[in-house]
Amino acid sequence: MLEKARNLTGRGAKIIFLNGRLSKAICSGLSWQAAKKEPGFDNVYITMPGREMVYIHPQSALYTVEPKPEW
Repeated sequence: MLEKARNLTGRGAKIIFLNGRLSKAICSGLSWQAAKKEPGFDNVYITMPGREMVYIHPQSALYTVEPKPEW
């Protein structure tokens, strides 16, 4: 699986894209942390399992990304 991984560098952080069963296994374990963008608000997301309001931290690399990720 790891031979299919591509390493990219952006904003000083190393990002790894994985294909196949390994990425599915990682995502299945993190699905409870999923959040969807709240329409009409900047940097505000609603968690899927608990319907709690969460925010992108100002020091996060996602804070300045436009357009904001939907999930």
